Amino acid sequence: MKPVAWDQVRRLLICRTDHIGDLVVSTPALRSFRERLPQARICHLVAPASRGLVEGSGWADDVITPDQLDRLRDFRADAAIGLSPRSATYGLLVQSRAPLRIGYAYAERPLSRLRCWWSLTHTWITSLQKPLKLGLKVPHEAEVVARFVEATGLGPVEIRPEFPLEPELVAWGREAAQNRPVLH
Repeated sequence: MKPVAWDQVRRLLICRTDHIGDLVVSTPALRSFRERLPQARICHLVAPASRGLVEGSGWADDVITPDQLDRLRDFRADAAIGLSPRSATYGLLVQSRAPLRIGYAYAERPLSRLRCWWSLTHTWITSLQKPLKLGLKVPHEAEVVARFVEATGLGPVEIRPEFPLEPELVAWGREAAQNRPVLH
């Protein structure tokens, strides 16, 4: 994959519209984008159920959901990155009209790989079968997303998923627990 000129990006769209657990394993990448692109206004396009996770995190300047696609175009992203290897994600990146559209696909999924190449300006291909054939551990999705972000030229991503909570919710939890053991 050719490196992305991240220093030129002023408006970044990050797309992760699948399940909330998938967004949680992507949180190390979300944190990295915020830390390494202080000059950028960052908008997250997430599933409605995931909205609260991103809004309270400090990683996003704006959060939109797929039912707000008019706001997607209004954001005018310089770059749009998809953190899931799905044709639907590539379609959303195209709809953003960003000049740089960045995504990844698995080698074992030819239709998704073709859509990725057809829709995006920067493509990274990885494999789940290759490690299996070599007798190696198949990487967890958090590792795949971290490697993908690193391949874009952003730098290494520390894999430490987070589930940020709003301060009010933390205060409520502390008060409700009152020094009692809590099982999560």
